[in-house]
Amino acid sequence: MRLKEIIYNSTEYLKRKGVPSAKYDTELLLSHVLGVSRMELYLEFDKIINPDVADVIRQSVAKRGERVPLQYILGDTIFLDCKIDVKETVLIPRPETEYMVKSIIDTCELLINENRFLHPTILDLCTGSGAIAIALKKKKNLL
Repeated sequence: MRLKEIIYNSTEYLKRKGVPSAKYDTELLLSHVLGVSRMELYLEFDKIINPDVADVIRQSVAKRGERVPLQYILGDTIFLDCKIDVKETVLIPRPETEYMVKSIIDTCELLINENRFLHPTILDLCTGSGAIAIALKKKKNLL
């Protein structure tokens, strides 16, 4: 089967299953399985896909059709420019959490700039994926 057929069929399947971002999700799943960027999918539109690889794609698309979160299928998510590994036993960081962490960073920067304290100490205990701690450490070395 050609890549363009897989893209079309997978997108249509996810649409029938009511997945609101069917085309985008299809592109991400195929990019992940094939190890290429989304743009490369369209540059290799006529590429014939190995049946074993097509099976892996089919399984991934079927999981998404069952409403398994995309992040669990891909095995990671992006949180404040940090790649965070996730699996079904770990909660996927929410946009509200990103907003909270951005607020913490802004507040700490303000307090440091006003010389209220030199280096804040922040504890992130038992919060799941570690996304908060990783983002704070990476962004401002706040942990």
